Amino acid sequence: MPSCRHNPNIGVEVRLQLGDDDWHYRLEFAQDNQRRPLVKLEKVLLNGRELLRRPIKEDEEDPNRLTQTHLEQVNANKEFRAVSEFLSQVRYIPSMMAGARRKSRRQILLSSHSADLLSDDGIGPEEVLLLEPTADGTVVSLAAEDREIRALLEGGLRMGEIVVPRSAPQTVEQLPLFGASDD
Repeated sequence: MPSCRHNPNIGVEVRLQLGDDDWHYRLEFAQDNQRRPLVKLEKVLLNGRELLRRPIKEDEEDPNRLTQTHLEQVNANKEFRAVSEFLSQVRYIPSMMAGARRKSRRQILLSSHSADLLSDDGIGPEEVLLLEPTADGTVVSLAAEDREIRALLEGGLRMGEIVVPRSAPQTVEQLPLFGASDD
């Protein structure tokens, strides 16, 4: 059975309404054996019409092309530069996610080790689940139910400052669990 930590694909899908145009951008990527990101799929649709689908023949002939998206290359994104320009303005992910949650009325689940992301004032302790490894497996707890976390938040610390250190490996033997490849 393959390990789910063995270079899994990561996917990002963005749907935008810019003026009268409906845009759909999808990116899937993984890592090679040197831990470089590689594009597995890049797709752009405008009003349902496909403008781009990668990889293409040239990508297969020159695999280094797959280390960059067309979205980030000004010489390749002319047909969908509106998407690139819009996304370049997105700086505040928690607000964007809160807006998406309100609009879709769906729950959003995000796993992160980012202190910045977790320190957003809009994220409350009742929204943060802590996943802590133990000898018997992983224990899941709600940050709001942790007396120490509540006290530290009341004392002025931010959520990211409190919970991110809890995810750090405690021993050298645990380092392979934090991103090392099986290759």
